[in-house]
Amino acid sequence: MARSLPVATKSPVRLAWTLFAALATLSALDCSSNQKTNARDASLDATPEAGADGGGELLGGSGPLCSAALAADSAADTILIDGASAGRVFDFIGGLSGGGGTSRLLYDYPAAQQNEILDYLFKPGFGASLELLKVEIGADTDTTNGAEASHARTPTDQNYRRGYEWWLMQQAKARNPQIKLYALEWGAPGWFNGGFFSQDNIDYIVRWIQNAEAVYGLSIDYVGGWNENGYSKPWVESLKATLVAKGLSTEVVSADAFNSWAVAADMNGDAAFNAAVDIVGTHYPCGYQSLGLDCGSTPNLSDALATGKRLWASEEGSLPFDDGAVAMARAYNRHYIQAQITGTINWSLVGSWYANLPYGGVDGLLYAGQPWSGYYVVDRQIWVTAHTTQFVRPGWHYLDTGSAVLDGVGSYVTLKAPNSPDWSLVLETLETGLPHTLHFAETGSVFTGPVHVWATDLASSTPSDWFVPQPDITPSACEFSFTALPNHLYTFTSTSGQGKGMTTPPASAALQFPYSDDFESYTVGAMPNIPKYISALQGAFEVEACVGARSGKCLQQEVTAAPIAWGSVASPDPVAFVGDPHWADFGVSVDGLLQQSGSLDLIGRITSQSQSGGGVLGYHLQASDSGTWTLFSQDAGAKNSVLASGTAPFPLNSWHTLALNFKGSTITAALDSATVATVDDTTYKTGGAGLSVSKWNNAQFDNLAFTGSAVGNVGTGVLSGTPTACTAMPPTPVAGTSLITDFSGVAPNAGVGAGASFGSGAFGGGSYFYPALGPGVDSLANPQAGIYCTTLATQSSFVATATPGTGLVLSGQVATYTGIGLYLSQCVDASTFQGIEFTISGNVGSATPDAGAPSDLTFSVSTPIDSKVQDGAGNTCTLNGCGPPSYTFSVPAQPTTLRVTWEMLKGGSPIFVLNPGKISGIQWSLPWPCTTSPVPYAAQIVLSDVSFF
Repeated sequence: MARSLPVATKSPVRLAWTLFAALATLSALDCSSNQKTNARDASLDATPEAGADGGGELLGGSGPLCSAALAADSAADTILIDGASAGRVFDFIGGLSGGGGTSRLLYDYPAAQQNEILDYLFKPGFGASLELLKVEIGADTDTTNGAEASHARTPTDQNYRRGYEWWLMQQAKARNPQIKLYALEWGAPGWFNGGFFSQDNIDYIVRWIQNAEAVYGLSIDYVGGWNENGYSKPWVESLKATLVAKGLSTEVVSADAFNSWAVAADMNGDAAFNAAVDIVGTHYPCGYQSLGLDCGSTPNLSDALATGKRLWASEEGSLPFDDGAVAMARAYNRHYIQAQITGTINWSLVGSWYANLPYGGVDGLLYAGQPWSGYYVVDRQIWVTAHTTQFVRPGWHYLDTGSAVLDGVGSYVTLKAPNSPDWSLVLETLETGLPHTLHFAETGSVFTGPVHVWATDLASSTPSDWFVPQPDITPSACEFSFTALPNHLYTFTSTSGQGKGMTTPPASAALQFPYSDDFESYTVGAMPNIPKYISALQGAFEVEACVGARSGKCLQQEVTAAPIAWGSVASPDPVAFVGDPHWADFGVSVDGLLQQSGSLDLIGRITSQSQSGGGVLGYHLQASDSGTWTLFSQDAGAKNSVLASGTAPFPLNSWHTLALNFKGSTITAALDSATVATVDDTTYKTGGAGLSVSKWNNAQFDNLAFTGSAVGNVGTGVLSGTPTACTAMPPTPVAGTSLITDFSGVAPNAGVGAGASFGSGAFGGGSYFYPALGPGVDSLANPQAGIYCTTLATQSSFVATATPGTGLVLSGQVATYTGIGLYLSQCVDASTFQGIEFTISGNVGSATPDAGAPSDLTFSVSTPIDSKVQDGAGNTCTLNGCGPPSYTFSVPAQPTTLRVTWEMLKGGSPIFVLNPGKISGIQWSLPWPCTTSPVPYAAQIVLSDVSFF
């Protein structure tokens, strides 16, 4: 992937937001002004039905022209738009394939589903309608969760038909001929004289660009240097000079650094370097896996702005295909509002890698991790992107007076076409828990006809709530009002021609047994020379003619010299993954041949691979030409625990068969059909298979085969285990709710860590606990990573007080983990209810930036601790060692009854799906200061009337 690995790895932030059942209201203000009416073609007024393919053409309109001076308006909820305002030119929203094998499995999808996925990504007026595709220039080295193929493995080798990125660029261009292409290196071949910043590498890059055109007719618009690994000013200058000398128009982006514009300071002080760089690009300007609230605090932003050059978020996102849309809805707007960024590239384009590889295969614009079933998931990331890309074209310009953060509501940007009256405004309302009536006023001839409106409910998991056309608005006297719902994304536009693709993917299913591959159906030397479902993490595993007196085709590890690695990943031996990460009991066998002295491994039950430690976590059967074999498990740090070992002949250039079989805790290993070991071990229970070779040797494999029991459907996570007995709890007839507690039984003055029982619920009550941890001392979780989580003596000033008729009042200074927990006296079966409601008001204050947005709380629901959770990669843990699913919401100032459906509770560690038939606890957590200089903040919360509904 395209991100630096933090010292302290955190699970991806999965966000969910409050769902309100309010309806928007539209109103036109009846005021007068000078108006000029132009004829409008009635055919342009029609907005396509959701599901229609609008063809991607933005069709403009005409009507009243507003040119009166724009009066100042003091109303907080007024949006002022000046059509004559200055603003930078919008470049694109795009996606990134690379920084790992992020698109690897997409290549293997059945044709029908593959085309649908590609349409959602690239086809104008169908889905994300991306305007740029960024790809990795491969080097056969692990760059997060896979290795991309090199086109020159030696100084004399040139082959531009390896790898799937050529195919992907062709598919993007076929759907949108106007799409721009951008290339970047993460690693490089090891044969370069002078290392990465060498003339050899410049020639390597330039030949790749030239052959993209010569072989595929692809013009590469932009190229970068070394992903997140610094830059060399002389090298960038030489790269630019070589591009110009070769007659290439490709522009140079620098420095693709992680959360830094520092390259701009060098550009401003060096005229030659400044002339060589066309665009300044940084990664994660809003913060890595952040909420997307602050995109203007990246170091050296003022230097970047001073260059006067285009500024891009040349990598952003690293968030899930579903709830990651919330942060991206903010970031797409705030990139420009807070940093004048005009191009955004989302890592990754598509979550299409194995779930047992780093980052789980879910960070992308959509999920496509099951090529054997054809299953894929289109969620809110696609439609959040479409809210800009289907209404704006590259070359439009932002209106600075018309783009701003709207305090207490969200943010908005307005863009206008350069040679027509067309305009679009994108509004997000993610900083409020209540509807807001917004007043839109303009000058400069912006509202030239009916205003079309599209909306997405970002708190909803229902597809019919995403990217939905709303009733048109007819402005009056250049103004209109609109009641915006919380947690929504809206686009207001003069254009039409948008569309929402509607498809029905196959059901999720595991890869079924038996499965085998003899590699005879593939080509040699050109795609498809990577066999189906084979995903190289390190090295290159491609089809070649068999050696060792065997005819036909075999799978070969190709790379014999260590590549220049991407610095933030640990380098394992050459290894390829294959098979379903959800498998448990199965057998795998393969024929193997060593071509140089060393060893090869057959691996089973691969649970995961460690980006930081390099280990392939699973069971390895390793055979060596020294005549020894070893069966071992490997941990994240690549430390091996030997389970059995022995001797067996395995000479070079001769074929032998390796086999592993898994049944419960029993593992059987065999060589050439003879069982060499049977052991019991419970370290790894599920996972796919893999093939590995010692560094850096050629080896071949043939006749890969899997056997086992049939496997059923696979979800994103399942609950298993034997739960405690749950008390059935049918809905009560009173308003369809069942009270859990109104806090009437709580002690009137509870201090830190205090608890009390309550008994007003219909199921026997339970206990309440206020889990503040102070007073205490500083606890440095990981100072090397800049993570400081503390307990402070001032925490004792935060107290809870129960007031009859009011509820529970929490107030004081927050300095550490703080909140309210309700622990039910027995497991409750709440499956007949839709969720939990509660009445809340108050102010959470201003927590430090990394602790969460001011005025936010996190609500979570727990399951009995004797149940177990299994995530999509087969990882398990008991609930007392897992983070429960949750959602985050803004605390309203006035008492408001909020309803949280079971579907709104997402995430957890590991990610799993809540079972409402087993509820044991409910919790409200405040943001926790975790910075180098943590400062307590003031908060007050009033909570009452907690019920199932």
